[in-house]
Amino acid sequence: MPFPGLRQNEDLRSLFFMACCTFLFIIPYLITISGFSAFIWVLAASFFCFVTSIINHNHQHLGIAKNDSINKGISFYLSLLRGHSAYSIRLAHNANHHRYNCREEDWIRPSLAGSGAGIVRLFRFVYKSSQEMTRRKNIEEGSFYKAKDKRQLKLERWGVRILAVILLLINWQVTLLFTFIPWVIGVFSLIAINLMQHDQCDFTSRYNHSRNFVSRFGNWFLLNNGYHTVHHLYPKSHWSDLPELHREEVEPHIKPELDEPSLLRFLIKNYGFGPTRILAIEH
Repeated sequence: MPFPGLRQNEDLRSLFFMACCTFLFIIPYLITISGFSAFIWVLAASFFCFVTSIINHNHQHLGIAKNDSINKGISFYLSLLRGHSAYSIRLAHNANHHRYNCREEDWIRPSLAGSGAGIVRLFRFVYKSSQEMTRRKNIEEGSFYKAKDKRQLKLERWGVRILAVILLLINWQVTLLFTFIPWVIGVFSLIAINLMQHDQCDFTSRYNHSRNFVSRFGNWFLLNNGYHTVHHLYPKSHWSDLPELHREEVEPHIKPELDEPSLLRFLIKNYGFGPTRILAIEH
């Protein structure tokens, strides 16, 4: 039986990670963290900002709570944790990326990465896709969102702005180091992982359009975000069901090389200072 108010018990993990992110943000305003400890703290905060972006991704596909008003409250809080409106991905991701999936109309299509060294391609992809999303959202937001969703979007954006001003007034140095940097890294990482999930894949195929990262350890922390093919097939499925759906629906059909054991190893191997070493999947 689900925990009261939640859609699935597994989302207690989502709430726990949100609490971890909150803790990592608050503590630097209460005690002095310096030297190597500050570096580790920023890394941890950045990682949990990335995790909260994944939580938001899951939440905007299928709400954590059963109640719509509670889900809007969760969206607002996720906006504060990630420094970016939670509802904004409904247009850029749910409506655009899932519909066009790497084709020319997709605002985060992997072709934006261009050629060159892996790290250059990764940064170029994040920069160009961010530009594309900003430009297109400014054009299409007005007609895409309903009135109540526009109010939620406005509330989230103003909430982030007001929080940023308050934190800067409390301690601008702590805010820049322990809040703004993790916010930027978290959103950067969310966009960057899209390239790794689709780079050199066959976007015309039902199964070979995405790369999966199937480490149980990694997916525990990333809430099964590594199972990307099946997420595209069943975007309304709860994230806790994705491993089983992947085994049943994807593994028998996908090219084996598109199931990678480790996201971190794949990142180091393909997006460093050398060329990307991924072999293109035949279209």
